Amino acid sequence: MSAKKIISILGSVNQDSLSNKINNLVTSRLFKKYPNSEITLLNLANSPFSKLMLNGKDTNSFWEDTEAKMWIERLKEADYVVINSPMINFNYSVLVKNFIDAICIDDHSFSYKYSKQNGSVGLLNKMKVILIGTQGAPKGWYTFGDHLKMLEGTFGFLGANKIKSLLVAGTKTAPLKDMSHDEIIAKYDDEINSLIEL
Repeated sequence: MSAKKIISILGSVNQDSLSNKINNLVTSRLFKKYPNSEITLLNLANSPFSKLMLNGKDTNSFWEDTEAKMWIERLKEADYVVINSPMINFNYSVLVKNFIDAICIDDHSFSYKYSKQNGSVGLLNKMKVILIGTQGAPKGWYTFGDHLKMLEGTFGFLGANKIKSLLVAGTKTAPLKDMSHDEIIAKYDDEINSLIEL
């Protein structure tokens, strides 16, 4: 199979997190499927996105300081984007939020002027997006807090070609709370493999 451009975005504040580990595994399996692919790793916890956010002090320089337009261009060229986040207080991590704030720029990653009806057109339409989420609570406990659904909507808005998600829920409840990360990953191996078929 031909080589691909793959961007792996680690979105957890905990470097040893389950979601980071699954992201690394998915990225390595994509590389195995598409040898000689170009992989760009963005660890948000060790990047400007861990320090910079939209606020009243640096709004004008935010997009420049985060190299937003460079990341948008990389996303436009990417075949696959793999991004993960745990649920933190019913949402995705602030690291992922800061990244999304940086890349959502009118007429760069989406546009209203090309829209035919009350809406927008996503300009990042080459990439296939693989989303990996984890949460302590079982799925459905907090209907108001669906961090993967929000990410699916955001990347759909930006024009993603295809989106596939994996949620590992209930990590703080039995039986997952008594399992190691390796055991949980083994339990979800089929679902992880299905992400590669996107």
